Amino acid sequence: MRATPNMLHPTRLAIVEALSRGEERSPNELVEFTGASLGTVAYHVRALAAAGVIELSREARVRGAVEHFYRLSLPRREALAEQMRETRLAAGRAERALRR
Repeated sequence: MRATPNMLHPTRLAIVEALSRGEERSPNELVEFTGASLGTVAYHVRALAAAGVIELSREARVRGAVEHFYRLSLPRREALAEQMRETRLAAGRAERALRR
């Protein structure tokens, strides 16, 4: 899978990174991880779901409301995780090169 400019948005990258650990998370949990507002996270979650990057894994009743939980789409999970690992490795190499 190739990253598109829309996928490179910092909030979307943070959401994908949070979900790349194999856990499902709700938008409320993603707010804590990303530091973005709930509205911003919800917007980016909808965009990632529409693009097929993440999928709804379950719904749960929480304090009288329905909370949605998302995970990386199964076909994309490994490809995204590998791409993120490669990006982190490249960033680390660049950082070490700058220190020299």
